[in-house]
Amino acid sequence: MAADDVPTGLLVGPAYITTITPSQTGDLTTGQTVQLTLAMSQAVTVDTSGGSPTLSLSDGADATDDAAAPNPSAGALVFDYAVGASDYATDLQILGYKPNGATITDAHGVNANLSGATDGDLALDVNAAVVTGLSTLPSTGEADSGQQVTLALTMSEPGSVDLTGGSPTLTLNDGATATYDSAASNPSTGSLLFDYTVGASDETPSLQISEVNLDGAAIDDASSHAADLSAA
Repeated sequence: MAADDVPTGLLVGPAYITTITPSQTGDLTTGQTVQLTLAMSQAVTVDTSGGSPTLSLSDGADATDDAAAPNPSAGALVFDYAVGASDYATDLQILGYKPNGATITDAHGVNANLSGATDGDLALDVNAAVVTGLSTLPSTGEADSGQQVTLALTMSEPGSVDLTGGSPTLTLNDGATATYDSAASNPSTGSLLFDYTVGASDETPSLQISEVNLDGAAIDDASSHAADLSAA
């Protein structure tokens, strides 16, 4: 057997975070609780006699250690986050791990490396209006040169559109632009409409929105928080 094929059985480095999995993704609202599971590279032991660990979140809140849910012996740590009325984030992130006197060690008594807590994409919006639907008029078929197409964005909650600084547009995958129709839109019901007149050189087998451009406008929810339009 070649020397480079012989396992040594020697563990190098402490336990570390391999994945971070939220119990759900999408939009979180006040009163909801989401579990954040940190999968470790190996079994760990959690000692909370000196305090209880937490995760600092980008909306200013903390996720607290769920002592009943985790299975450290299988390398799983679980933290609970209950959404408060004033919490807001369009892309919730973990900013860091706070031991608060607790210790998390591997089978050799070495402190686990929790620095990877900031690496996960949680895919969560907190108390933010998000795009829940997109429809077009006409809804099917072919749109020819000179024809008007209306693209309707449906938001998850009522909001407002401030046009003081400019008017929002949609960049389309045929290179054209759809302009905001303030007369037909009804932000108070979550309906935002954009109009697009097909040009002679516009061509695509499947019309799509490439980008939402605020262009100086502000699209907010009822709490004056910026809406998340990335799903458009």
